[in-house]
Amino acid sequence: MVIGIDKGKKVLSMKLMNIDSKEEMLLYEREGSSRCLFNEDILFGEYLITLRVDWGDIRNGDPVLDADIYKNISGRKKKKIRNGPWHHTKKEYDKHSNCLIYEFNFQKLILRLMSQTTFGIGVSMDAILVKREDNIA
Repeated sequence: MVIGIDKGKKVLSMKLMNIDSKEEMLLYEREGSSRCLFNEDILFGEYLITLRVDWGDIRNGDPVLDADIYKNISGRKKKKIRNGPWHHTKKEYDKHSNCLIYEFNFQKLILRLMSQTTFGIGVSMDAILVKREDNIA
């Protein structure tokens, strides 16, 4: 996984940790999505919840945690329900952990998720290679 977010800065990996259960969720890229990282779907009653971190939607310098929610029919996503206040998840910066804390809230499901992101920072350079030949007689 490599998502470019700025000149020379890339997201190498990202996970969310449920603060209450301590469960860690490694996010992944989906084919065709160059700016989002996804979590495995969450089954909640009659709903399937897809959480994704959108690196193309930066607010206050940080990515947005979006949610899409579908009616669950026989374990398959069927009808997407209309976006509500849970679509863009509330977030706060935690100085103690140096991480973002997202609070997802849908009906009676509350997930407090701490993000942990690994970045790669590269410098691009132009170089000229010169072959040196010593003429020793």
